[in-house]
Amino acid sequence: MVTLLEQLHSTGYVHSDLKPENICVGEYDDWKTLHEVKLIDFELAKPFREGSKHISEIPVETFVGNLAFCSPGAASHVTVCRRDDLLSLFLILIYLRTGRIHGSRFKDDKPRFKAYRASIDVKEVCRKAQCHYLKDFVKTISKVGFT
Repeated sequence: MVTLLEQLHSTGYVHSDLKPENICVGEYDDWKTLHEVKLIDFELAKPFREGSKHISEIPVETFVGNLAFCSPGAASHVTVCRRDDLLSLFLILIYLRTGRIHGSRFKDDKPRFKAYRASIDVKEVCRKAQCHYLKDFVKTISKVGFT
């Protein structure tokens, strides 16, 4: 999955709408292809470069994407970048591990959910979900700035 994001990012775009429904594994009725992973639904994909220059981190008026797996940047209504795709992937992995959407206790209160998501501590989420195998991924995400 990280390789797929890397390939997408190398084209100058961020997905902006990562969620389990946009990740396909294998071909229908062919167990031999279960190792194949595909990323779909690029309707909300956005360029993160203008020419050779990275776009600026600026406020955006409306939220787009899936609230359940949105990154803190998207929840804060700022321009999304590659880091946001990685954070969304992290939240998907936590969901797959625990069966719960992180912060779902606020699901009926969108403003509170967005505020909670905007202040997420990925290391703490990883610790609580007992996802020690994601430690290196979390370290990498924690170091990534607006890129």
